Amino acid sequence: MQKILFVDGEEIRYEFSRGGVKNINARVRRDGTLYVSAPRLLPFGRVEKFLVANIGKLLPAMHAREKAKAEGERLLREGDRIPLFGEYYTLRLALGERRAVTVEGKEICLTRRAGDGEETCRTALSTYLSNLAKKEISAICRDIYDKFFKFTFPYPILRFRKMVARWGSCHKGKGVITFNTRLVYADRGAIAYVVLHELTHMLHPDHSSRFYAALAARMPDYQRHRATLAKIDLTREKWI
Repeated sequence: MQKILFVDGEEIRYEFSRGGVKNINARVRRDGTLYVSAPRLLPFGRVEKFLVANIGKLLPAMHAREKAKAEGERLLREGDRIPLFGEYYTLRLALGERRAVTVEGKEICLTRRAGDGEETCRTALSTYLSNLAKKEISAICRDIYDKFFKFTFPYPILRFRKMVARWGSCHKGKGVITFNTRLVYADRGAIAYVVLHELTHMLHPDHSSRFYAALAARMPDYQRHRATLAKIDLTREKWI
């Protein structure tokens, strides 16, 4: 149910539910709205008191996500330029019986079905780009592992997800390397640098001089690729 809380003259709307929890929980959703849950028998006055005491922590997150949502709601447009493996491709939109995303020459063609909304189309494009990233990173990782590390440590478990501040991460103890699917924006040389960087962490789980010596021995020009990655603006490129 929808509720309204007034704090210092500001009207704050939120969704409230009961049951299934032991304590009062308040979280800000991705769209900036506030969701609050509470135990079934807890007096509502306790809930409002909790919100008043914590609203100072919740409001900044609500405002930030509302702003991010507004900035991210740009419609897909014919002719949009999308980075793919270091080059820009032109987006073409079409209507068809089957939803699909394909690459044809220097174009990314997105075919939507009648009735498909903006979010559905963006999800289809994001999923396609993410799958391309996974396929390419996996192939590069296998090549570099076989070339430099095959008899040094077991082939790692590869995981993929969208990341905001990292291109990759390594958990040596678990034998897991996680890659940012947004590497699809980078050229293959830069992707190879990230892969080699994370595989080298399986030998040296730090950024010591030994780590960089091992990295440079296998990729002498790694700093050039690192500089290329630094130029990718992830606050602007939001296709994934």
